[in-house]
Amino acid sequence: MHLRLQEQEHLARFELDQLLRAEESMYKQRARELAINLGDSNTKYFYCLMKKRQSQAYISQITDADDTFHTDSSGIATVFVSHF
Repeated sequence: MHLRLQEQEHLARFELDQLLRAEESMYKQRARELAINLGDSNTKYFYCLMKKRQSQAYISQITDADDTFHTDSSGIATVFVSHF
């Protein structure tokens, strides 16, 4: 009987994790929609969000297989090409 309770608890925790992930995804979608709607009027807020996304997507440095850091764009490109 004790084992059955553990299985039920495990299943309940798994379902809770799934619901929390779904809720987080919903909030992210709402936030993105709000940003787009506010951005339609070309506000300062929209440009701030856009710059933040660009900075998060930017690769400023990378390490190659020899543990050498590359910070210039040509070095970063070379590391990517050689890796793939």
